[in-house]
Amino acid sequence: FKEGFELKATPEHRIKLKHGPWVKVSELKEGDKVETYGLWIKEATVERVERLGEHMVYDLSVPGYGCYISEGVLSHNCGEVPALSWESCNLGSINLEKFVRYVNGRPKIDWEGLKEVVELAVRFLDNVITVNKFPCNEIREATLRTRKIGLGVMGWAHFLIKLRIPYDSDDAYFIADKVMEWIAYCGKVASIRLAKERGTFPAFKDSIFVEGRLNFEPQIEHSKIYDEEKVSEYAKELVKDRPKIDWNAVKEEIKKHGIRNATVTTIAPTGSISIIANTSAGIEPLFAIAYIRQISIGRFLEVNKLFIEELSKLGMLNEERIWEIAEKGSIQEIPWVPQELKRIYRTAHDIDPISHVKMQAVFQRWVDNAVSKTVNLRYEATIDDVRKVYLEAWKLKCKGITVYRDKSKREQVIYVGVKEELFKVKPKEWKLAKLMPIRFRLKKKEYHAAPEDYAGGCPTCNV
Repeated sequence: FKEGFELKATPEHRIKLKHGPWVKVSELKEGDKVETYGLWIKEATVERVERLGEHMVYDLSVPGYGCYISEGVLSHNCGEVPALSWESCNLGSINLEKFVRYVNGRPKIDWEGLKEVVELAVRFLDNVITVNKFPCNEIREATLRTRKIGLGVMGWAHFLIKLRIPYDSDDAYFIADKVMEWIAYCGKVASIRLAKERGTFPAFKDSIFVEGRLNFEPQIEHSKIYDEEKVSEYAKELVKDRPKIDWNAVKEEIKKHGIRNATVTTIAPTGSISIIANTSAGIEPLFAIAYIRQISIGRFLEVNKLFIEELSKLGMLNEERIWEIAEKGSIQEIPWVPQELKRIYRTAHDIDPISHVKMQAVFQRWVDNAVSKTVNLRYEATIDDVRKVYLEAWKLKCKGITVYRDKSKREQVIYVGVKEELFKVKPKEWKLAKLMPIRFRLKKKEYHAAPEDYAGGCPTCNV
């Protein structure tokens, strides 16, 4: 520009002409006047437009490929870690389902147990950075410079089911707010303790911590996500046992002793490890009560373990009913299912898309990095539905957002609605996931259950 500064942009990047429309950078001509923002001048005059060749780019999708090459590495966008160049991901996830305890038959949250596991996990993840053998010096140096870790959760849907709280409710958002705050707090305290023992991360002096600010600040107010006046006394009672939190004390401790890890918390999708842990993925709702999972070695019919257990206790478990659920995926329109189960077992497509966004936003309030979550849209979803999701995510300060419209890809990982014709596939391509607590027959074929600690071999003798 004639005013003495330059702008580097992709050819398709659009700029607003001073007295005209938005145009692509590649279409600008000498003498064009464009609007400016945040500069000492209100307009700038184009002096020349030059092609600079190919440059390294970050956080985008190249049209036609869905990925890009970053510093020689073929890369895909990541929903949970906005990392710096050469940094590596060091993630761990806590199975929240394990922290529901029953006292006189009533569910309670095990706050002290959760604290103990968070402290152990932070120490473990920091140890991983120390002992890990990195593939190259650049990754090693970048990782050691900030010592970022990402501790998150999985089993959130199962956690809520055990607490008898619907996923898309103010109670659920309230509990999410308090649980994630507790994890963030315990994680920061653990990282400060490590700094006292081992020293701060090398880049600490150049970080926001010296300003007395935490990674997730400033936060969006919780009142913009949920209405605390609508939160039930039951949900509030669950939180009363949580020990006191003092964020000001945390900030003072960081100023005095530093902190070991530049980031502590992340919410990863946990698509694979949640299967190993036999729990629900990340902070997602149940995708369906029964569905098909497509992986490289075949197809699995999965039926939610908690729902199977509840039907069994009610004396309602039989082959025909399981098959009916498998065909529909959801139980909301099935007459024989009790209303209490319909209230609790709400699936991804039963839940309004904006409720998905709210759940992501409430977790983001206490997450240092970002939150990976998918807003599942029905096949009939429109462009306007997607627009509403994007705008709501922006308003609620989500760092990113992902949407997936059902059947928008020819091959997808999980399918809802098991149809008769799918069983015409060769039997060797079908397997049943280990989610049923009993021996079970489906479509005249017997399947065997395997407990969650089953490590392979025959499920009847574990050999």
